[in-house]
Amino acid sequence: MTTAWRKQAADETYAAGWHLRETGSPVAGAMIQMAGAFLKLEVGDTWGCADSFGHLSISAKHAAQRSTDPTQETMAIAMCRGFAKTAYLIAEAAGLSPDQLAILLHKEADATMLQGEYQEAAELYQRVIDLTAEAGVTPTDGSHGNRLCHLGHAKFKSGQKAEGLQLINEGMRLVQDGIIAGEPTNMTQLQIWLTGCMMTKARCLAEVNQRDDAISLAREARDIIEEKNLTVRKEQVWELLEELEI
Repeated sequence: MTTAWRKQAADETYAAGWHLRETGSPVAGAMIQMAGAFLKLEVGDTWGCADSFGHLSISAKHAAQRSTDPTQETMAIAMCRGFAKTAYLIAEAAGLSPDQLAILLHKEADATMLQGEYQEAAELYQRVIDLTAEAGVTPTDGSHGNRLCHLGHAKFKSGQKAEGLQLINEGMRLVQDGIIAGEPTNMTQLQIWLTGCMMTKARCLAEVNQRDDAISLAREARDIIEEKNLTVRKEQVWELLEELEI
C-alpha cells in the first residue's frame, strides 16, 4: 500500500466513522480506531498498526459476549475475526518476529472459536504454539501452558474430547508449576491463566456429564479469583457457576 493510499484510507475511514457515530451505529468507534491504525502505517509503525487491529478484535469479542441481539452478536463475531485476520496479515507481510505473529494469530484463533469453527481454531492454536517455539518459549513457560489449554479446548469442542482434556490438564500443570517456581512472568497474569484453564476444564467436564466435578472446580477457581482479587475473571466465574448449578 503506497503512502498516498494509506493516507486516503485513514481519511475515508475516519470520515465514515464520524458519520456512523452521528447515526448511533455501534461500529462507529471501531471505524475511528481503524483510521488511527492506518495512520500508524503512514509513519512506518507496522507493529503499532497490527496491534491496533488486534485490540479492535478484542473489543469486538467483548461486544459479542455482551450482546443480547443475535444479529449484532453475529456481526460482532465476524468483525472480531476480520480485525484479527487483518492484524496478522499486516504483521506477516512486514516480516515481523515469530513472537509478534503468535500474539496476533492467537486473537484470530479466539475469534474462530467464537464462530464455532473448532477444528480450524485448533489448527490456528497449534500454529501459535509452533511460532512461540520458534521465538524460544520453553515448554515449562506458564504462557505455554495457557496456549495448551486453548488448544485442548478447541480439540475438545471439535470432538477430540480425551485428547482435549489431556491438553487442558497439561496446560494447567505448567501454569501451576510457573506459580510455584515464581516465574518472572507477572504473578497476577499466571493466576488469570490458571483460573481461565480451570473454568475451561469445568465447562468441558460438564459436557461429559461430570457436573459435580465441574462445579467443584469452578468453585475452586472462584475462591482463587476472590482471594487474589482477579477482577477480570469475577463476572466470568459467577456466570459459569450460575450455568452449572441450575
